[in-house]
Amino acid sequence: SLRNAGWMFFDKIFRMATSLLVGVWLARYLGPDQFGLLNYAYIFPLTLAALVSLGINTLLTSEIPTAINAEETDRLVLTSVTLKVAAGLVAFGLIMAANLYLHQQSSQLLGLVTISASALLFQGFDAVDIYFQSIRKVQYSIIPKVAAFGLATLARLYGLIHGLSLSFFVTTMVVELAVGYLAIYVLYIRQRQLPAIRFSFHGKTARRLLSAAWPLMLAEFFIFIYMRLDQIMINHLANSSELGKYSAALRISEAWYFVAAALTASFYPGIIALRSIDYGAYLRRYQLLLNLLFVIGFSIGIIFTVLAEPLTHIVYGSQYIGVGTILSIHIWTGVFIFLAVGSNNWFVVEGLQTFLLGRTIAGALVNIVLNIVLIPRYGATGASIATLIAQFIAAYLTNGFYTKTREVFQLQTNALFFIPKYVFNTFRRALFRLNVD
Repeated sequence: SLRNAGWMFFDKIFRMATSLLVGVWLARYLGPDQFGLLNYAYIFPLTLAALVSLGINTLLTSEIPTAINAEETDRLVLTSVTLKVAAGLVAFGLIMAANLYLHQQSSQLLGLVTISASALLFQGFDAVDIYFQSIRKVQYSIIPKVAAFGLATLARLYGLIHGLSLSFFVTTMVVELAVGYLAIYVLYIRQRQLPAIRFSFHGKTARRLLSAAWPLMLAEFFIFIYMRLDQIMINHLANSSELGKYSAALRISEAWYFVAAALTASFYPGIIALRSIDYGAYLRRYQLLLNLLFVIGFSIGIIFTVLAEPLTHIVYGSQYIGVGTILSIHIWTGVFIFLAVGSNNWFVVEGLQTFLLGRTIAGALVNIVLNIVLIPRYGATGASIATLIAQFIAAYLTNGFYTKTREVFQLQTNALFFIPKYVFNTFRRALFRLNVD
């Protein structure tokens, strides 16, 4: 687990540091308006990314380690790839239809979204990435992705130095994803010593996966709604300059989300193994994970609330006035995202995928309503407030309303009060020692 976590942290920290540096340069080079258009072009096709995912990845994380033999593992992985690539073709067609309808008056946006949407055709190969994570050999997926990221970063630097257009930078995003995932797929075929680079489909496996995964697919779609729809709404209800400022704040705020994903992916297999052996130990280990995630998320929130204004002024310059306020609000969504990431697998293990969908829909609806009310009046700052409230409701509060989810609600509540409880107990012990002395 620690070795796995080490590889994942290396990947994410390298990406975070490099993306921040290049992203800041890109933001300053483009200015808020053009930077907003760049992010809109990237985000718009992601409205159907959940359709490509099909909700299968979370199931694979649980099923691959328990596969009875290599043949069953290959059926799971290759059938998943085939399903997801087919879904990618459908999603690409739907996005192009929406693109032609919504952006026919802007040839620039039409072209940028077309380039960005082609990434959906390669997203399906991420099932192989999940395979390497599940068998705790993440280096086989991280090395190709880091290599692709490095090449794409060099291309972006070239574009910045030579003053290339927006379409060039959008293209580098697509090429990075395509090269990385295709390389991992080839590596999987060779590592498994399969006869050829091919698609494979097993009908029974496909039906079982889709039957169990559809609530997760819908949940992922609504997660996008309350995580990303705000950016599309800012562009339409405010302007691309406000979107540029919001995107600049998110570059910093969301850079830390990898910590929750990396820790959960690394320690989850060990935690789930305890469930059938010692349920009490399983809950205690899960509580430790959630406590750790909360402490990290809370610490990040405190640091960036204090430093938001001077940091964003130094990083982005005077043309991004107001980004500090947006960041100081949005950074606190990380606390609830960390708790959500840490507890999502609990819902799958307990067979509560439909509740996961329900709570996500609730968060999405809250976010949409609040965005409609707040964005026209407060712009990007209103969107950050809406997202924070929606995350609190979807990731935490809804778990308290359903009997079957009270257990995870209690675990999350314990985590939220971990720091105050720790401080109180430390203070009480100190007073006790003073009285004894």
